Amino acid sequence: MRIAFGLVGLLVTVAIMVWLFSMYVGGTGGVAHQGNLARQQAQQLAGRDDSGMTTAQSITLVAEPANRATGLLVTGLVAGGPMQTHFGLMRNDLIVEIGTQGGLQRVRDFNDPELAKAMALEAFQRGQPLVVLRGEQRLTLPQASALSTPAPAAAPTPAAKPAADPLRRQLDAIPGIR
Repeated sequence: MRIAFGLVGLLVTVAIMVWLFSMYVGGTGGVAHQGNLARQQAQQLAGRDDSGMTTAQSITLVAEPANRATGLLVTGLVAGGPMQTHFGLMRNDLIVEIGTQGGLQRVRDFNDPELAKAMALEAFQRGQPLVVLRGEQRLTLPQASALSTPAPAAAPTPAAKPAADPLRRQLDAIPGIR
């Protein structure tokens, strides 16, 4: 009889542990999902994509004109590399402005083509934009439409009750997260 109670107690304990584990991993804001997001952010901060390719390996930039650069010409680009997938750059794009902490800065204001190239590569890591001339078009990359897909229009709902979970309240406060 003692063995039966011990076995039942052990099974109940395992069931409770499985239930608790499923609450943290199985939900939409689960630990595994958050871990993947953190890994992607860490890779971007390191200047690498999922395959481990660095931004410097994925693009070739040449100062145009060579003596006093007013732009950086994209002469080579690895298909599917970090600079192409993040910014949507194409061969023969001319980078004329680079995002910095203070906003956009023109390439010609750097006074050093190598510094401008380094800042263009660093824009990927910092999540800052690049302004390019593509033909006659002036584009700011990455384009907002490429970064986020618009949410479908939802019908108005009656006043929702506040979420009891503090993590859910924080996520609800972020625009575009559902």
